[in-house]
Amino acid sequence: MQKNQILYLLGAYPQWSETFVRQDLALLQELELPLCPVALFPGDSARQADWPEVRYLDSSPAAVGGAPSALAACSRLLPRYVATRLSLFHHRRRVQALAELARSLGARHIHAEFADLPALVGAAVARRLGLGYSLSVHARDVHVAKFSPGLVYGGARFVLACNRDAWRGVNRYRCAARAGVHLIHHGLDLANWHFREPPPPGAPLRLMFVGRLVEKKGLNVLFRALALLRDQGRSVRLSLYGDGPLEGLLRSLGRMLGLEDALAWEGVVPREEIARRMREHDVLVMPSIVTRDGDRDGVPNVVVEAMACGLPVVGSDAGSLPEVLTPETGWVFPAGRESALAAAVEQMFGAPGETRARCQAARQLVVREYDARALARKRAGLLHSVLE
Repeated sequence: MQKNQILYLLGAYPQWSETFVRQDLALLQELELPLCPVALFPGDSARQADWPEVRYLDSSPAAVGGAPSALAACSRLLPRYVATRLSLFHHRRRVQALAELARSLGARHIHAEFADLPALVGAAVARRLGLGYSLSVHARDVHVAKFSPGLVYGGARFVLACNRDAWRGVNRYRCAARAGVHLIHHGLDLANWHFREPPPPGAPLRLMFVGRLVEKKGLNVLFRALALLRDQGRSVRLSLYGDGPLEGLLRSLGRMLGLEDALAWEGVVPREEIARRMREHDVLVMPSIVTRDGDRDGVPNVVVEAMACGLPVVGSDAGSLPEVLTPETGWVFPAGRESALAAAVEQMFGAPGETRARCQAARQLVVREYDARALARKRAGLLHSVLE
């Protein structure tokens, strides 16, 4: 089979928080799909030696921001179809560059990750050259859609959704539903995630959070829950792995609540190191919320990772978390309620036998439904079908 028949289009690559993109791409390459990975611009991390290589349409750091802030502000005031056309005009050089690359490689199909700029550019090139087109959707790109659905989903051969919440959201658009929306989760290479029985929690109770410091993660709820636990006499400590635009505000909130000595700001840590750090903590906390503009989590990768290796999970019922987090596999509380979060942590702390049972059930769920290699074969089957 001719190489490079499918242009696999990413936005910013590599991104620290998008481990699933690197993993899925690597597994598809192992299955010998004729892929040419292309990124619109560099991401926020340096590429590691074992990460997939990509071509860049624009390698200059200035490209990372996309549209100028004035243009973005103006676009928010316009009807979405008009704003989409304005964005296409702004990114016309990227459309032209991708079209030239597709012609030079003899590409037959374009698959875009995320229903935002990669999908907009990929769909425009596919229409211009008469190529096949498909895309993957995740969370924010569905629930806080930037662009006209007709231009993003119209003409797609299929759409891949990685969680049920996104699957339901995409099916609202008739043009996407006509293409066929397939639910295929992101998973784990289970050989790299070994289960251990959770040890009895000690004192202080060691909590960890992993992810971007953004509104939908609900960290203000978590901080207030920590303050409640301390008021009730519980000794707790929280390690935060990640960074993001809300770090300054969250540090201020921590000081206001008197939590300075209970918070460890660990910053960005490699995924392999996160696996080791999980064994140093008693529970992963995922206090996600649905924001005012509709943004929410899908199934955070770190939740599946924690379940795979036997770390108890306490999380909210926001977004697609209930797909994996149930009263059988962890501790669920109503999103946005710090008292319920504190009570869930207390419940987990006081029931070591129940904790072991739920962690074992969580591992079984991951093995059954989140085996990354099996899921990659499903993705590969769909991509092969567009070339036949």
